[in-house]
Amino acid sequence: MEYERMISPIDLKVPFEEYSKEQAEEYFQWFMTQIEHRIQVLDLYIKKEGEEIEFDYTPASLIPLWRWYEKHIVEEKVPLVEYIQEIRSQPKWMREWIPRRRISLRKTMIFGSDIAVYFAEVVRKNSNGKIYWGYFTRPKNMEGANQPVLMGFRAKITLEPYGIIHVCTMDSAEQKKETRLFDLYNVWREDIV
Repeated sequence: MEYERMISPIDLKVPFEEYSKEQAEEYFQWFMTQIEHRIQVLDLYIKKEGEEIEFDYTPASLIPLWRWYEKHIVEEKVPLVEYIQEIRSQPKWMREWIPRRRISLRKTMIFGSDIAVYFAEVVRKNSNGKIYWGYFTRPKNMEGANQPVLMGFRAKITLEPYGIIHVCTMDSAEQKKETRLFDLYNVWREDIV
């Protein structure tokens, strides 16, 4: 069963940090029209697999969703040529930390991107209107620049949902924890002004 991919109107081969202001705005406006559809795609896929998860935007809904997702985490070996290039591009002291395995983009993060959207919506919808979608263009080297993020947190921090889900995915590849996303929600909830 094929999972419907999210196809951006902007060339995603260009890293977000290289987007112009106009591209960032165009991507953001398009992304906002995709939120509900992406959650529906995820819900439908899970149902076709014979599972039932209530996408009711409650923090508790994150637990069965993450439990389902952890069963779909696939790691793959980094091709030798890529691994050698990565090793050579790093200082000697870092080389031993470069992993030979990575999370599969095609088999895992395809779901993770939509889980990121749902997670962000759970945070937003449970914030009493304090948290909202937005984007920033400067500084370009900051995590989340030129892409949709959640804003309105204490100390002007932003939540970049894709990066968060990627880190959680890597953690769950090492050790499963069905409450990982729920626990993370509670951490972010503390930063709502």
